[in-house]
Formats: sequence, structure tokens, C-alpha cells
Amino acid sequence: MNKNTKLVVFCGLPGSGKTTLAKKLAIELNAVRFCPDEWMQDLEISLWDAKFRDKLEKLLWLQGQELLQKDINVILEYGFWAKEERDEKLTIAHKLKVSIDLYYMDTSLEILKQRLSKRKMEGDDILVDKVGEYISQIQVPDLSETKQYDNYYQIKT
Repeated sequence: MNKNTKLVVFCGLPGSGKTTLAKKLAIELNAVRFCPDEWMQDLEISLWDAKFRDKLEKLLWLQGQELLQKDINVILEYGFWAKEERDEKLTIAHKLKVSIDLYYMDTSLEILKQRLSKRKMEGDDILVDKVGEYISQIQVPDLSETKQYDNYYQIKT
């Protein structure tokens, strides 16, 4: 493996700007970007189908690992609210000897609601009401976690 090969993971709520930044990074890093929401929309699968999403994210991650092994940069645009989910990606990146960057999308409740009300994705009307609850569920990366990444970025959006 090549330490110049990069895995990028995000931690952020719906409407926090993950897709916007991931698209920009995909161009800058010449990376393959995996966005489960886009795949599900294209396949005409409900974004609320948790069972399908779980399977899809696992398959995309397997594909991502194959690409990393071929020295191709990968962006996982999943959200990764739980530290445990991020830790698993961190561990595998270290095993593959690729660098790993974490972007934490730090967005206020007010901004999240504004963006979700304008976004026009399936269920955004529901998300506007639920995002306040989701803020309490996200495990914000702390200093001990962020030190384990090659690069950590807290993005205020």
C-alpha cells in the first residue's frame, strides 16, 4: 500500500454539507466517492429503508477497500455518527497502510433545518422535525479520537 493513498470519512448530520464538500474533495483528491443516499435514490429505494442501507454501506465499503488496495483514494460519505463506526474505518485504514482523514461537519440546528427544508430529498420534511433529536445522538469526535487520524478537520458550516 501507499501512505499517499487516502481514505476520507465524514461525521455529520443530514444537511451539514457532507455531499457538497465530498464532491469537491473527490475532484481535488482524484477519489472515488461513495454516497449511499445517491445510490438509493438512483435505485429507487426509500432512503428510510435501514436494512437496505446497511447492506449497501457494507458493500460500498468492501469496494472501497479494494480501491484503496489499488492505491485509489476513497471518500465514504456516510455520516458516521458513532465513534465505533469511525474506529472500524480507522483500524482498517491503518491495516491497509493508507492515510485517513476525518471531517466533522459542525452545523447549528438552525442551519440544518434551513438546508433540509430546501433540499428536496425524500423525507427531508420529516428530517426537519427530527434533526434536533439527532444532534443529541451524534458522538462528536474528541481530542483523543482526532489524534489518531492523519488529518482532522472541524468544518463549521
